[in-house]
Amino acid sequence: MKIRTIVSSLLLTGMLLNAIGAMALGAGGVVIVPKTVVFNKAKFDAAVNQNRLGAKNALDGYAAVIIKDGNVVSEVAGGSAIRSGGGLSQVDMSTSTPTDIGSNFKLISFISLLSIFQKRTAINRALTVEVQLNQPILGYLPKSWRAFVVAPPKGNQAEVQAIKRIGNVTFAQLMSHTSGFRNLSFGNLTPSPFNYIDAGIQSENIGKRVYANFNATILTYLWPKLTDSVKAALIDQQIMNQKSLNNNHE
Repeated sequence: MKIRTIVSSLLLTGMLLNAIGAMALGAGGVVIVPKTVVFNKAKFDAAVNQNRLGAKNALDGYAAVIIKDGNVVSEVAGGSAIRSGGGLSQVDMSTSTPTDIGSNFKLISFISLLSIFQKRTAINRALTVEVQLNQPILGYLPKSWRAFVVAPPKGNQAEVQAIKRIGNVTFAQLMSHTSGFRNLSFGNLTPSPFNYIDAGIQSENIGKRVYANFNATILTYLWPKLTDSVKAALIDQQIMNQKSLNNNHE
């Protein structure tokens, strides 16, 4: 049978090393920690091998790759991708074993967001990464969602306030899973992105770190306002026409 395997997509670390420099910029663009991060291959390999099974031997297989400047700096793998049994043969885990990227895509999304912020800072030095991280997402929501959040067409005041709280959510809160969004469940049905907007945020959940898919899913609808006005207009039109958009980060 297939078993739990974790592919720690540390090929992203090369991107992360650049993003750390962006995160290190304080107000006014002052560097508060060194921008250059030195990679130690020996320590990385030892850490992965030492911690691969976790405190409770929870992992059956692992793989990690770090790429910097287009070159593989380090790669390690071990354990099983498939355990023998149920008519299946044993398959060892390697860095080339096909696996579902799953929620590693959230990491890609958040690092990409930092990269976008860093590029915008290069154009406008006053718009530091820190400033952008702490911006409310309201102005970047699709047009109809933004109008819904500003003036919810609800009669119940508790529901109205829950929806309005979305307007105060920041990019930093999305990245740290402290926005207040919670995973929704509709039985066998997959919630649509708008279901999360319609459900709103309860005040007691704000600031509490709870892992929720929508913190990354919503970036699908925020990015265009940051990078591509034509795509933003297209998404606005698709939502107004009630066309379904994929939850790319679920």
